Amino acid sequence: MAKRHWYLPLCLLQLTILLSLIGLGMPAQAEQTWAVILQYQQISNRTPHDSSTSLTNFQRQIHYLRDKDYRILPLPDIVQHLRDGKALPDRSVAITFDGADRSVCEIVFPLLNKLQIPFTVFVSSAAIDSGDPATCSWAQLQQLATAGITLANHTTNRKNLAARAHDQKLADWRSAVQTEIEQGELDLAQHLHAGLEALGSEHALEQRCRQWRA
Repeated sequence: MAKRHWYLPLCLLQLTILLSLIGLGMPAQAEQTWAVILQYQQISNRTPHDSSTSLTNFQRQIHYLRDKDYRILPLPDIVQHLRDGKALPDRSVAITFDGADRSVCEIVFPLLNKLQIPFTVFVSSAAIDSGDPATCSWAQLQQLATAGITLANHTTNRKNLAARAHDQKLADWRSAVQTEIEQGELDLAQHLHAGLEALGSEHALEQRCRQWRA
């Protein structure tokens, strides 16, 4: 019980330290050309601690960001600012979720939507197509997209694209990576009709594919 008792405040302390340390040495009036990207997976008390955050702790972290005047921005806005070479607002933060866990649609979305806090969900299409009960459904993700939540490509099978088998030919590896990216993009375009402007744009996909074909 003691370990569980300390888990929540320690995680909040870690977030506090992280957000404080990144600003060390930065002049007060300097243009900010960086942002903090917070990555979550599941919001649950039942899933493993190494991949999940309890609802209580998640709410504490969100309230901390708001109370300390952090600017929680849509990830596409941050990306566009950096691409354009423009300064970001001071204390910029983006909230992201990796894998479209069911808790994102059923717990996170109602909570953050009520607070008008933007976030991004990286979607792996194969798990959704298979009917995995641990993930959001396409219908749930469409509801998020309609509400303006950013949905981005997390490949088809959520594989480690950098991992190449020792006996795999370079051309075969590049082809597999390209397929993972392209099919994930096509699946998102087929099932969803909004929210794909962040990292999964047609231009960005074309650029990635050119690199892999080179």
